[in-house]
Amino acid sequence: MSVIEKAIEVAAKAHDHQYRKGTNLPYISHPYTVGVLLLTFGYAEEVVAAGILHDTVEDTDLTLDDIRKDFGERIADIVRGASEKDKSLSW
Repeated sequence: MSVIEKAIEVAAKAHDHQYRKGTNLPYISHPYTVGVLLLTFGYAEEVVAAGILHDTVEDTDLTLDDIRKDFGERIADIVRGASEKDKSLSW
């Protein structure tokens, strides 16, 4: 299994039963789309995987330590950099 496929599997499981705000659209559609865009623009597999995983530490029970354990330091660092530090703040 490629790192991208593994990221899709982990993110889909983590976001199971979550929906995009105000819709019936499964939440995984957002991180999956981020991954497709990154892949389309030629980013490395590690960046694509991190893009797919970027909301897991914000919106699920997964932690950066979980990401680090399953995907390595580089992907965990990218996820950390792409994650909101304080969800109570407005965008």
